[in-house]
Amino acid sequence: SAACVVKCTGSKNRGDTSAQLRLSSDFKTVPVFTVVQTKTDGSAIVRFKSPPNLGTFNVRAYAVSKGSSDKPSKYGANETQVIVRRPISLTASAPLSVRVEDDFEAGVIVSAPDAAAPITVEVTAQIAAAADASSNATNATATLDGSLVLLPADPVVQTVRLSPQQQQVEVRFRYQAKAIGSSGLRFDARVPDIASADAADATQQDVQVQGQQGAVFIATSFALQTGSTANGSSGRQEQL
Repeated sequence: SAACVVKCTGSKNRGDTSAQLRLSSDFKTVPVFTVVQTKTDGSAIVRFKSPPNLGTFNVRAYAVSKGSSDKPSKYGANETQVIVRRPISLTASAPLSVRVEDDFEAGVIVSAPDAAAPITVEVTAQIAAAADASSNATNATATLDGSLVLLPADPVVQTVRLSPQQQQVEVRFRYQAKAIGSSGLRFDARVPDIASADAADATQQDVQVQGQQGAVFIATSFALQTGSTANGSSGRQEQL
């Protein structure tokens, strides 16, 4: 049998303080798929860079030995899990669609699962062009269509405090739907005291703005006593 040891390596560029924008359309369901040959002791090491998506990934290893005419091949399999997370992570909390003239709230849940001490996180909200589903960036040719706006009376930057006792905080902003179209709600978070991309995160969720709903007519039915009116007297005769 063969044993596979999986080692995850991440980026440690301390000079870059910007976070890579994470889009739900870019979620990698299979971040690594490779074939390796084991050493003489039956072990193998697979190194790969963990994806920017947050979550738990199942790691499955399948092994097969080389058989011969007098010695059949042997097969083996095993499974474990790898958790991908960031020191600071954002989970979008926004409606998928709204209607023109709607005032609504949207935001993110800020998480710091490994916070050993209280930290301050700055969350910035902005309106962005709808994301291009084929790349991890907004479409270079796309422009803001004015379908959504942040309400000017509210701050676009909010500060929250996380601690080992409170590792999640929800931050919400107010928006208004102005016109039919599609816009992206982008949120950026960073820890001002730490100059590293590891202490930052960015996410975006597209919101469709639909037109106002027209009048709705609902048909119903109920039993009437034949030949009666509202005051109980006969107002009509059947079968004329």
